[in-house]
Amino acid sequence: AKPDQLAVICGEQSQTYRELDAQSNRIAHWLRRNGVGAGQRVGICVGRSVHLASFYLGVIKSGAAYVPMDAGYPAERISYILEDSQAPVLMTEACVVQRLQDAGVALPAETRVLRLDDLTTALQDCSDQPLPNQPTADDVLYYVYTSGSTGRPKGAGIYHRGERNLLEWYRNLLQLTDADRVLLISALGFDLTQKNLFIPFCTGAALVIPPFEDYDPDQLADVIAREKISVINCAPSAFYPIAELQQHNGYPFASLRHVVLGGEPIRLNSLKEWFDAPGVNCVLT
Repeated sequence: AKPDQLAVICGEQSQTYRELDAQSNRIAHWLRRNGVGAGQRVGICVGRSVHLASFYLGVIKSGAAYVPMDAGYPAERISYILEDSQAPVLMTEACVVQRLQDAGVALPAETRVLRLDDLTTALQDCSDQPLPNQPTADDVLYYVYTSGSTGRPKGAGIYHRGERNLLEWYRNLLQLTDADRVLLISALGFDLTQKNLFIPFCTGAALVIPPFEDYDPDQLADVIAREKISVINCAPSAFYPIAELQQHNGYPFASLRHVVLGGEPIRLNSLKEWFDAPGVNCVLT
């Protein structure tokens, strides 16, 4: 990647690859200073932010595994995942901590908290140089928790080697380049999100994070048109409403090269009018 090329875009804010690397290195040093290392787990529970990727990469660079959680999870679920994962650190923001307090849910006594709101102050004396002893293919990259529909949520570990193989396949399949822009639609605690979050960084492309939490097809269409999104990977039901926005100024979103849909049956008839629209040169995968 080119150091001054955009790596992350979220609304009016952005980070270059140089800035992303420096901030994630500082976070890795902060984590090591607070006793986090290989084999440990770090909870990440933040909303959509330009700093999101640096949180994930900082944990990876520290040698630990991350545990992704949606900031909108019920307080009891957040507390349970932290306790079950035995994460010594929670990376979050003040509004999440306040919501936990309002619900009467206490964080485990030994949990240290790095708040997004305090990031500049917390990292001011941390080095921006990479740590030695980076993780290996046999280390766990992250733990994702099930929905808990059949009982209490259970964490499943995903190893670096598996994620690396997946990303190499995905990059080759889509022929991604540093000119691509990948939109992050899915929920942050969802397994699919982890692939979408990392794949731009494998090619020097840009990760575009919508600056809003709730799904809104009109707002997403605005982002696709404004940021010239070229790759989307989401559930079919999340893309149908976007494909139906024929009156939107950006329709039919000529910048799109690939739309990757999965997780449920695809209704091709719901996409027919979009595919037939002039200017659609997108491959459905």
